[in-house]
Amino acid sequence: VSCSKDTTISVWDRHTGALVKNLLGHRGPVNAVQLRGDLIVSASGDGVAKLWNITSGLCVKEFLSKDRGLACVEFSDDARTILTGGNDQVIYQFDANTGEMVNELKGHVGLVRSLHLDSMNQRIVSGSYDMSVKVFDARSGELSIDLPGWTTSWMLSVKSDYRRIVSTS
Repeated sequence: VSCSKDTTISVWDRHTGALVKNLLGHRGPVNAVQLRGDLIVSASGDGVAKLWNITSGLCVKEFLSKDRGLACVEFSDDARTILTGGNDQVIYQFDANTGEMVNELKGHVGLVRSLHLDSMNQRIVSGSYDMSVKVFDARSGELSIDLPGWTTSWMLSVKSDYRRIVSTS
């Protein structure tokens, strides 16, 4: 599955490389996608995250930011939680089943570019253009670790396991 600045999401056959289908519906560049079983979640500069059924190619649910475009998305292993982040510096936590916004995590002062949900340890790790990495408690939404100025450039990706945080900038 790939996403593009041209507002489309493409599903490809991994064996032949052939295009299987395009998912259409975003009105801005699609900046991130993640696949979970038969579901795809996408985040776009149009300020909307969408949940898609990969078989039908239809959007089954939408998750709206309160302000401005989205740059990243994270879909939990159990497909119950969707996290989005973007230009308004807020991490939105949604219930994937109901579409309800469950929490807003605040603390960044720049675009939120990367999210990682460490389900095992119930923490959300984020990287931002504010050059910081932050760790939030996934249940309460409270900031638990703040690593400001971790680099001299924008954070592009963060990942975590039970003892390490790895980032790129």
